[in-house]
Amino acid sequence: MSDPVTAALEAFTKGAIQKMEESEARRDRDFSYKLKELEFYKSNYDKEIKSLFDDWFNFLQNALLSTNKYLSLEEQKKYKKAVAEASKPETVVKRTIKTMKYGGTETGKTLALVNQITIISEADDECPFFAKQYAVCMLLSTLKKEILGQEITPITMMQILTNDYIKCAELINEGRCYVEEKRAELFPDEQMI
Repeated sequence: MSDPVTAALEAFTKGAIQKMEESEARRDRDFSYKLKELEFYKSNYDKEIKSLFDDWFNFLQNALLSTNKYLSLEEQKKYKKAVAEASKPETVVKRTIKTMKYGGTETGKTLALVNQITIISEADDECPFFAKQYAVCMLLSTLKKEILGQEITPITMMQILTNDYIKCAELINEGRCYVEEKRAELFPDEQMI
């Protein structure tokens, strides 16, 4: 016959081991659940981020093509229609909210600048021709840096996207200076990024 103390210790040990095994199984289930949840959100997050970049790059592409002198009037008209569609209030608000949702502080500031430049360009004939496009490139540059960790300057984007950059360099620089001036007015205590 075994001694009651030994029996009690064995029962306690068995109980402790069983509790540890149950606890480990629960942690494994919780970890598995969290991993599945993370994969779900990551796949949706990746789709949303791709959609956000697609929206802004498509907007920029259509804006540039709508004024491209090498395209026929019919082709320009098609791109102007796409810009008009992308400029509808409900589309703008949706794109703006999605941008705020994924962007950080600098993205928010640049988005505010894009909105101001857009309003000014629609109401003011004095707004430089490339100001709006440059502002969108600035936003895309900021988004790429904050979200993807990739760096590309707005002027590099304009150089890539403008077929006859050398001929347009002065106009693009005028738009860049205008945008940077408006940014300084909007955020007077900050330096340009």
